[in-house]
Amino acid sequence: MKHVVLTALRRFRDNQEGTATISVALWAPFLVSIALSTVEMGALTIRQVSLERALDETIRAVRLETGKAWTHAGMKDDICARASVLTNCDYLLHLEMLSVDMRDYVAPDERAECTDTVKLLTSETGGGIEIPLVDRLTAPRNFENGQAHQTMILRACYKYKPISPLSYFGGAIPKDDAGYTAVVSTGLFVHEPQ
Repeated sequence: MKHVVLTALRRFRDNQEGTATISVALWAPFLVSIALSTVEMGALTIRQVSLERALDETIRAVRLETGKAWTHAGMKDDICARASVLTNCDYLLHLEMLSVDMRDYVAPDERAECTDTVKLLTSETGGGIEIPLVDRLTAPRNFENGQAHQTMILRACYKYKPISPLSYFGGAIPKDDAGYTAVVSTGLFVHEPQ
């Protein structure tokens, strides 16, 4: 009897079937997290590059059209038209334009002013799209048109929901209370004289 039990235990110990399953079960969550983080990082990069390019092109238009008085809504529409990859851009993009005195430089606030996504208007969702209520009710702060020869800082903040918030990278990026994260782009230019 003792010999039968020892033989069965020895056979169980030496059996190699199913060993690959254990390593796959241990490594799969790690590999899936890396894959999701790669997708998240790619999506963030596409949004950042698109916002940077649209902001640069809009700044170029502002510098070339010196007689035009640009408004927050006009610049926002121009940037959104140039950055088609930014979904719901009309609602989730916020701009700041500040004049800067280069002789007596005072740095603007490090944190960009972004759309408040915590207050959402869900009655106008239209296919599950969340529309920020605050963007419709409040006037933009920190937006001033400059004069000729004046140095201006234009900052754009676009909010979006991460694709995979449970991945390693998606969980590490800072988010607001509604689960949105932001990409910020900044441009500096001088108003040309007319």
